[in-house]
Amino acid sequence: MANSSSIVYVDGGKNNSHEASNKRTSFVLTGQNYLPWSQAVTIALRGCSKLGYVNGNIPTPVVDDSQYVDWEANDNLVMTWLFNSMDPAIYEIFAYSETSTELWNSLKNMYGHDDNSSLIFEIQQKISNMTQTPDQSFTEHFGNLKKKGMSLTSIILLLLLWKNILNVKSKTKFFNYLLASNLNMRM
Repeated sequence: MANSSSIVYVDGGKNNSHEASNKRTSFVLTGQNYLPWSQAVTIALRGCSKLGYVNGNIPTPVVDDSQYVDWEANDNLVMTWLFNSMDPAIYEIFAYSETSTELWNSLKNMYGHDDNSSLIFEIQQKISNMTQTPDQSFTEHFGNLKKKGMSLTSIILLLLLWKNILNVKSKTKFFNYLLASNLNMRM
């Protein structure tokens, strides 16, 4: 058995099987909310020292390694938490992922585009497929079109805002690093 200071034993070696059905976040990934979902999951995983399983900082030991069984148990626990925080339709797409890192990266590749072009395309497609029903007045139909258009505009604006917030956070961290480094720089 591995010692408790092992990187695999980030939880102190406790048996977490009773936690497998628990959710780590109340966010449910729907595909359209990837950015806030991934942020909530990142915070939750960091809070229980499991973020390394999804971001690759806790590497997969070789199968012969004495730590492999413990690593696999923790990795499967993280996968269960991820699966429990997603819409069942999304779960069905990714159910055969072999590790939490593979699952995390697959979700990011599918839903995590900075411009969220798949979501924007989906909404534009819904708008273009909207037709006026026989029992619907022109005003009602136009109102529905306008509502979908406003939804699209709102999503685009929120995505731009989110991207700018992340950019500002990144620059702030960099500037704080420079200040902490006490570098003498001339402008």
